[in-house]
Amino acid sequence: MNEEVARARPHSPSGWGTRPHSGDNIPAQTRKRAFVALANCAVLLFLLCASRALAQPANTVTGAGLRAPVPIRAAPGELTTIFVEGVGAGLSKPIVATSVPLPTELGGITVELRQTEPPQGPIMVPLLAVFPVYTCLKADEPGCGRLTGINLQMPFEMIPIHTFGPIVFSNSARLVVSENGVPGAAQWIT
Repeated sequence: MNEEVARARPHSPSGWGTRPHSGDNIPAQTRKRAFVALANCAVLLFLLCASRALAQPANTVTGAGLRAPVPIRAAPGELTTIFVEGVGAGLSKPIVATSVPLPTELGGITVELRQTEPPQGPIMVPLLAVFPVYTCLKADEPGCGRLTGINLQMPFEMIPIHTFGPIVFSNSARLVVSENGVPGAAQWIT
């Protein structure tokens, strides 16, 4: 702002229009630091927004109903399906068991039962099928997530949690899903 413009503006109690530049009282080094900090914030904001725009969604809906999908509620010998994230990336179609007794490995995927009551395991879980599950109607939709469905039979060796009067059997049973021998997180069973 030049001096003529400053003189043409009316004087106010706040001093507006009386100084040619409001930053003239700030040392040059301080202004330079403020500019660098502002530029760094702008770059950081740009990178944050760009990474969010390019990244996959960080969450996935894994169930619906009147109760949470976990812990898994199952009985010994029960046929059930679990849905797992992070395994089965190579599955393009279902792999179905074709023999009896049921296999304990399909497509490199295995499931183990581990529990605190004997037999503690690991007990290999019989598998009926493994299959990809997409969270969209079409697998190639942007932002579409993927789960792997695993049809299995709970081992008859599983000790369910029972209450007989004052006696409570407190077995801690859990399933561990592995892919190519690499175990994932445990999922509790009640």
